Amino acid sequence: MLFSYYELRDILDRLLRFLGVAYEVRPKKYTFLHEYISGEIVVYGKSIGFIGKLHPELCSKLEMGDTLVAEFSISELEKSLRSEISVKEINRLPFSSKNISVLLPKNYYVNEFVKFLEEYDTKNKNLRVESVRVVDIYEGSSIPEGFKSVNVLIRFQWVNEVKEDTEIKVVFMNMIKDIQEGLGFSVRGVE
Repeated sequence: MLFSYYELRDILDRLLRFLGVAYEVRPKKYTFLHEYISGEIVVYGKSIGFIGKLHPELCSKLEMGDTLVAEFSISELEKSLRSEISVKEINRLPFSSKNISVLLPKNYYVNEFVKFLEEYDTKNKNLRVESVRVVDIYEGSSIPEGFKSVNVLIRFQWVNEVKEDTEIKVVFMNMIKDIQEGLGFSVRGVE
């Protein structure tokens, strides 16, 4: 049972990465999907499907709760598969998790923020962003009008050797600075 759009995205990501397919989910509005929780699945520049949450009005009309969907063309996906699937050794070095809550404009696609974090240059050849996972999206009385609070878990992993935790703290503080000054978003909290 899925609990969020991001868990469905994670399943799609794992499947396509396992198959060795380069892809992205681009923001796109579909009449039957939620306005801000939807996108098209693009493989090597070609749209092969969609992913998102069914539109609330459609769910109400069909008398069903929140419903997540993903659909893509197997034949189009097949054309993108490499003849060989490469396997690489699992990095057994430890990772460190950091949690951050950021205020984003209500109409800002969370995927764009996640992509920024996933592709973040740590400027440290021995440390990389291993994964980014959206933990929670909150809109309530404590959040300013027109904004949503997005809580994200970021996993940093050592590449060659384990170093002092202070190196992770420096990278994380630079990331926070880039979020605030570069992207212009307010950071609500960090752990």
